[in-house]
Amino acid sequence: MKKIILGILLLFTSSVVANTLSEIRQSGSVRVGVFEAQPPFSKFEDGKFQGFEVTLAEALSKDIFGGKAGKVEFVPVKASERLKVLEENKVDMVLATFTITNERKQVVDFTTPYFAVNIGVLTRAGDRIKTVSDLHGKPIIAETGTTGEAYFRKEGF
Repeated sequence: MKKIILGILLLFTSSVVANTLSEIRQSGSVRVGVFEAQPPFSKFEDGKFQGFEVTLAEALSKDIFGGKAGKVEFVPVKASERLKVLEENKVDMVLATFTITNERKQVVDFTTPYFAVNIGVLTRAGDRIKTVSDLHGKPIIAETGTTGEAYFRKEGF
């Protein structure tokens, strides 16, 4: 298990211009980009970050720092900023429901996914939406910088 987690870390830290694993170990701190309000993955509540991705980051830090917990600095990010904070070396890794796409793989090294989802659409039952084409002419809300937004733009919405 430790080899898998260390492999995950190496993939995250070798991307873009992020610090190397040696530099992270030397600093004694790993900077992790997470969302402030995306439970159950992560949220900022009662003065601290909580959630699945926060727990994952803390477990990864133990492997980074040789079995003892190193300092994890959580950096709040927005969906549209996840790539930018890596490119600008503001974080060492991003754990913020960051979907793997071919475009992103050109710039960022990804690990094996730890969660999988499908894009879905929520509508009122009375709207009788059955296919994507039924959405034409209707307002669509999608978060900026997400694969959902990219999909609907590609489809002409």
